Amino acid sequence: LVYKPGTWLDGSPTLLTGDGDGTVNLRSLNACERWAKRRFGFSLNKRPLKSVPLAGAEHLKILHDPRVTDYITTVMKHD
Repeated sequence: LVYKPGTWLDGSPTLLTGDGDGTVNLRSLNACERWAKRRFGFSLNKRPLKSVPLAGAEHLKILHDPRVTDYITTVMKHD
């Protein structure tokens, strides 16, 4: 949602859509990467932060997406 300058919560926002998972915009999805880069130089506790984009993944269905569970299982077995 985008509010005109000086109308925060008093005005009617404009819905601005963009790339993302159907619920969260890509800019917000990338917030962890931006935070880690500023705070740790892309290293969290001396381990690299890894973002794994999944084409076609939907926000509310991601927990049941076999690509996600397979990836998490692989990482847990190798860490």
